[in-house]
Amino acid sequence: MSLGNRIREARASARITQKKMADMIGVQQPTMSGYESKNHMPTEDILVKIADITNVSMDYLFERTNNPNPYIELDDCFYGNYTYRNILEK
Repeated sequence: MSLGNRIREARASARITQKKMADMIGVQQPTMSGYESKNHMPTEDILVKIADITNVSMDYLFERTNNPNPYIELDDCFYGNYTYRNILEK
């Protein structure tokens, strides 16, 4: 999968049309289409906007992880026999 495919997948999962996403990030629809088809490389600012709007991580967009969710539950973080949440509450 490529950056363009990840952008398309994130946008589609968020149920946002190309036109609506283009409006939200301040570009024209053909430019948005170019990001998804690899004809245009989005700037860092645009990538951050796309990640924020679609609620995915930059790591997901750049294929560093297959988990699109940028957030983890504190109960999922373990340190020895304690969760991170348990440590914070003490």
